[in-house]
Amino acid sequence: MFCDCIIFFNFITTQTAFMKKLFICFALFFISYGSYSQFLITEGKTSIQSNKHPAAIAEMPYPVAVVEAAIDEYMASKGTRGSESKGVRIFRSHVLAPAYPVKNDLYFKVEKKSRQEKDMSIVYLVIAKTGADFKAGGHEEGVEPGKILLQDMAPFLEDYFVTVQVREQEEFIKKVVKKSDALVETQKDLEKKKKSLDEQIAENLKKQEDQKAELEKQNGVLESIKLKRKTKN
Repeated sequence: MFCDCIIFFNFITTQTAFMKKLFICFALFFISYGSYSQFLITEGKTSIQSNKHPAAIAEMPYPVAVVEAAIDEYMASKGTRGSESKGVRIFRSHVLAPAYPVKNDLYFKVEKKSRQEKDMSIVYLVIAKTGADFKAGGHEEGVEPGKILLQDMAPFLEDYFVTVQVREQEEFIKKVVKKSDALVETQKDLEKKKKSLDEQIAENLKKQEDQKAELEKQNGVLESIKLKRKTKN
């Protein structure tokens, strides 16, 4: 397939500039799609502050709480701290790229995909220029940068989710170890009690034997007394 691409590239280099641009777009699409195809990224609209806004949309295979925490971590790594308002995470005056130093406000809304798919999330991202009237809407120019940003976040989110899984598994293992240790200690206590009971049982058996011997002795004394009475008669 790689050789076919080279042949195709050699062919289009002899064609028009338009064909060259088309090939570059085609190649970039497959590179982007192949890297993180599990993140379905589309576009649409979402309701924020009682108005519909154009948004980049990503479907992510993680629970809402994890996605929200990962977004906070990702944006913090980019030097931008956010705030939360009515279920929307807002990051103000963020520069999307050093080569394009225009400041933008980012609005992230994360929702559970459905009741049946609790571990799947839908992320809506609305980007508006800082200082613009957000409620007025009309932020279509932020959709494509939003899609790129969500795609760039994909590897970070994957790493974050794995880190969360590792941490949760470690905590679970700690609980299992703690329970195992408790069972070992219980076993030791039970063995001590068993040893004590065995000793008590052995002592009781000895007392029973002693009591049996005493009973036989006393029965012998009784028979001797009865025998004397018969002799006198």
